[in-house]
Amino acid sequence: MRVIIWVIITVDLLKITLGRKGFGPTDQEWGYVDVRKNCHMFWWLHYTTANVSKVTDRPLVVWLQGGPCASSTGEGNFDEIGPLDRDLKERKTSWVKDVNLLFVDNPVGSGFSYVNCGLHECPYATSNKQIAIDFLIMMEQFYKKFPQFQDVPLYILGEAYGGKMVTDIALVLHQKKAAGKIRCNLQGIGLGNPWISPEDSILSWSTYLNNLGTLDTEGVSVVDGIVDKFKQVFRKGIYRTALDYWYEALEEIELWTCSIDFFNVLVKVRSIAEPTRRNLDSLMNGEVRTALNISFLWGPQSYPCLRALANDYVRPVVDVLEELLNSTHIKVSVYSGQLDLRANIVGLEHWVEKMNWKNKGSWKAVDRIPFAVDGYYEGYVKKSGNFALYWVNRAGQRVPSENSGAMGYILKELTNNYMV
Repeated sequence: MRVIIWVIITVDLLKITLGRKGFGPTDQEWGYVDVRKNCHMFWWLHYTTANVSKVTDRPLVVWLQGGPCASSTGEGNFDEIGPLDRDLKERKTSWVKDVNLLFVDNPVGSGFSYVNCGLHECPYATSNKQIAIDFLIMMEQFYKKFPQFQDVPLYILGEAYGGKMVTDIALVLHQKKAAGKIRCNLQGIGLGNPWISPEDSILSWSTYLNNLGTLDTEGVSVVDGIVDKFKQVFRKGIYRTALDYWYEALEEIELWTCSIDFFNVLVKVRSIAEPTRRNLDSLMNGEVRTALNISFLWGPQSYPCLRALANDYVRPVVDVLEELLNSTHIKVSVYSGQLDLRANIVGLEHWVEKMNWKNKGSWKAVDRIPFAVDGYYEGYVKKSGNFALYWVNRAGQRVPSENSGAMGYILKELTNNYMV
C-alpha cells in the first residue's frame, strides 16, 4: 500500500513540476536555436493543461504568425490562442487546454528571434525556402531536447503569410523524414486565410469591396488600373516591382474606403484617434522578457526582416501545396474568415479550383455542407481526400480570436479529436 501511495504522489509531483514557470499559468519551456551563423530563433512551448496522465497524450501544435515577421510569441500568443490575452486575463478558448502549443518566432528577426548583423549585411531569410530550412533546423534541436515529442502527432498552423510559410515547411519536413534525417510525426497542417496565390487575392479585391458597398465604380476603376500593372509584371516574374503595385493598390483602397480594416472589413473604424489599449510591445519587452530572462528586445528587427523578403513576398506557392496533396498523406486544412480582405475567400476559391491534384475530380463532385457549434451555424466545409476547405462565418483574418467556436471545430477535425 505504501508503494502504491508513493507512486501516485510521485506521478502527481512530476505533473506539477513539468517544465518551468515562465510567464502565465501554464508549465512551459523556451529557448533559442542557432539555425544559421548569427541567426537565433526563439521558441516558447506551453504544455497542455488537458486532463491527461502525461502531456504526450495530446498532439504538439506549432503556431506561426503571418506578416511576414509578425511574432507568434506575441500576437499569436496574447492576441489569439495563448493562455492569456494582452490584458493578462485568462483566455477561455486557449488551445493549450487541448494540445501542447509551440510558438515559434520564425523567420529570424521576428519577435524575440534575431540576427547579428555584419559590417555589410544582415543574414535575414530572403525566401520561403530559407524560412522552411531554418524551421527544420530549429525542430531538429527541439526534438533532441524533448525526444518524448518525436512520435507525438505534429500539426503546424499558420495565418496569412504564416500559411505560406507552412506549405514549404511541411514539404521540407516530409522530405527530410523520408530521407531519415529527422524523426517526427507530421500529420497535418492548417492554413488560415493563407497567402498562397497573391495574384488571385489581389485580382479579387475590387470585386469583393464593390459587392460590400465600400468601393464605388470609380474607386473600382482606379484600383483595377493599379492591379493591371501588378498583373503585367507579376506574370513576368518581376516580383519586387509587383510588390510595389500591391502596396499602391492597398493605399488607394485605404483612401477610397476611409481606412477600411484590411483584416476584418466590418471592424468599426474611428474618425478620430483610437482609445489607448495595452501595448503589446510594452508587455513583451517588460513583464514577459523579464520572466523569461531574455536579453534581446522583442520586435526591433521585424521591419528589416520583412524588407529582406521583398523579392519573395508575392511569389505563389500553389505548386508546393499541389505537391503536398499529390505526394504525401499529410492532412491539409485551409480555413478562411469571410471578412478578410487581403487573402479573401473570393481569391482563395479561385486558386483552389485551379489546383492540379489527384482528387480534383472528386473535389468538384462533392458537396459543401454547413457545420454548427453549440447549435449555431459557424460556417461551411468541403472535403476530398486529405484536403479540406472551411468557410468561416463572422470572422476576418484572425479566425481563432474572432470565431473561436469555429476554430475549435476545425482544430478538432484536423487533429482527429486530439488523438495521439
